[in-house]
Amino acid sequence: VSGCQGKGEPTLSGTGRVSGCQGKGEQTLSGTGRVSGCQGKGESTLSGTGRVSGCQSKGEPTLSGIGRVSGCQGKGEPTLTGTGRVSGCHGKGEPTLSGIGRVSGCQGKGEPTLSGTGRVSGCQGKG
Repeated sequence: VSGCQGKGEPTLSGTGRVSGCQGKGEQTLSGTGRVSGCQGKGESTLSGTGRVSGCQSKGEPTLSGIGRVSGCQGKGEPTLTGTGRVSGCHGKGEPTLSGIGRVSGCQGKGEPTLSGTGRVSGCQGKG
């Protein structure tokens, strides 16, 4: 089941065959094992290989149909869930990992902040 997240980005779940971005010209292919993400920004969609690209604008790959769910978060960055980790690009393509006893969050400059492991690190403009 796919649901548009306020900006027309696709949310892929289950088999990764359904994309629900209707309103930005994105094409949705279902029942063929193929899913097209954001069409109109030149992003490529790989089908038949267990990989699906959705709303990239930076060329980051989004994998779906293998127990993960991808959803574009306003800037075309992928968010992967269902594998015990979640990555979300925050304006600069920095990854955010969660579900493995630690959570990292990019703080405007790509510095990671780790929490949930009894320690918290925060980069203050110098990394």
